[in-house]
Amino acid sequence: MPVSLPTSKPQPDAPVYGVAELDLFTCDTRASYLKRFGVQAPPFNPSRPVQRWFDSSADQLPKDDVYILQYFESLDDGTITRRRKGITNRDASTPNLPGEYQYPQARVLKPSGLWVAVTLLPSTDGGLAMVPDFSGERHYIPSEQLSEQAEAIAMRDQLRSAGFAMFDGLTEFYDNYSLDEGETRRSWCVISANGQIWSVGYLRTQTDKFGVGAPGHWQITDNGSPNWVCDVVPSSDNDPLPNLPVPQRTLLPNERLKLAFGGTIQVQRTDKSEVVELDDTKAMPARVRELLTIVKQIQADLKAA
Repeated sequence: MPVSLPTSKPQPDAPVYGVAELDLFTCDTRASYLKRFGVQAPPFNPSRPVQRWFDSSADQLPKDDVYILQYFESLDDGTITRRRKGITNRDASTPNLPGEYQYPQARVLKPSGLWVAVTLLPSTDGGLAMVPDFSGERHYIPSEQLSEQAEAIAMRDQLRSAGFAMFDGLTEFYDNYSLDEGETRRSWCVISANGQIWSVGYLRTQTDKFGVGAPGHWQITDNGSPNWVCDVVPSSDNDPLPNLPVPQRTLLPNERLKLAFGGTIQVQRTDKSEVVELDDTKAMPARVRELLTIVKQIQADLKAA
């Protein structure tokens, strides 16, 4: 299970630094989460804001209790305020990262252990027909047509509002079926109000066609057939979606906040000076040092001319 706990970063040894240095959690994209933990982040939930952090310790607390997060925000009047926001422990412990969740593309079915004994006899159309015969050849019912009773009940409940009921196709269609040891599945079916019959195993393959476990719902067509509609909402990191702020630590005694150009919040250390002497090139960013070198060279050339 991925673990992410609130951790204060070491205080930067600089007079000024970004407010993100106060963040208590690492922020992720779907790709970086996979790289860090070796598993996918949960599917994106469009009903929640984007949440690039999570507190795994909140998973041990009552799911619906309030989790308080603190962060700093700049206001339109040029001031900075400390905000406190409450969310549920359930949300705090679950990141919500935009992007495509990779659902498994195929359900692994165990071999069928349900069979009927039949004898192949000539049929009236010139082919062969399977006739029930306890001493005949074993004919295994395909795994795709089998399902557990709990799966059949869940399918029936999803379709109940459209008038569907369920029944055991084994007892309805076969008089001489047998089960191998350990086989618990049956040929469960659902039947519509107008008498159409579908194998629950077949319908389950329909729910898997967009990925095993992908959310969706049944839509009944004009002829009464159930059609599975995928409910996955496409999203990406480039979408302009609201983000839940990252929890931040309180300020240290030698820190204060200030607004930089464009309303960006910065942290200023009160025990360090921001003044940078022009000859103190080590304290300058690399690009600024390059520009200063060019300016000094131009000045030297002008003096020599």
